[in-house]
Amino acid sequence: ENVGVWIDYDKSGTFDASEFTFFFFFNGVTISGNVVIPATAPLGQTRMRVRVRFSTAVTGTTACTTYTFGETEDYLVNLIPCVQGVFTTQPTNKTIQCGGNTTFSVAATGSLLAYKWEYRTSATAPWLFVPNTGVYSGATTNTLTINNAPESMNGYQYRAVMDGACTATEFSSTATLTVSQLVATVNPVAATICNGSIQHLTITNIPAAVPVP
Repeated sequence: ENVGVWIDYDKSGTFDASEFTFFFFFNGVTISGNVVIPATAPLGQTRMRVRVRFSTAVTGTTACTTYTFGETEDYLVNLIPCVQGVFTTQPTNKTIQCGGNTTFSVAATGSLLAYKWEYRTSATAPWLFVPNTGVYSGATTNTLTINNAPESMNGYQYRAVMDGACTATEFSSTATLTVSQLVATVNPVAATICNGSIQHLTITNIPAAVPVP
């Protein structure tokens, strides 16, 4: 299979040889490739044609020729500006109790942005990518969620890593997680009960109150 792509950059209604990208030829595999959009191409919607021809070359002048075996599909594409990404909101320090939940978030403007989060165990430790498992979720989004954080994560630091087709790698500022020890509060603090009776106690300041007989 020989595959080629045309994009009507000048919106003339025809597919010119100068608007052609050849994806080489393949056999029995997924066919993929990149199209470099000219910096001079007008923005907005235009037409794209994709052609595959079996055992026959696809060239810039064959956008409309016939073939024995193959397929042609047209699509509408929207050419948008390529805008450098910029952080507009930085992550902030968070304080929670052991077993608590929290989030770190960033916001940014720009085109086709992608996010990852990094962490380090102290201010002098190396940065590592946050795994999207265990206490973590959203490690590849602009909001990192931490659930049921253990006290051992006290002092961990986090930052967002942003990049994209129009953006070189950018790092957010650093935010620190403080995980404090649980301090149990028992209610009532004192009680007078008769022999053989039961007094229910409630312990709070943990993720869920637990009644203790």
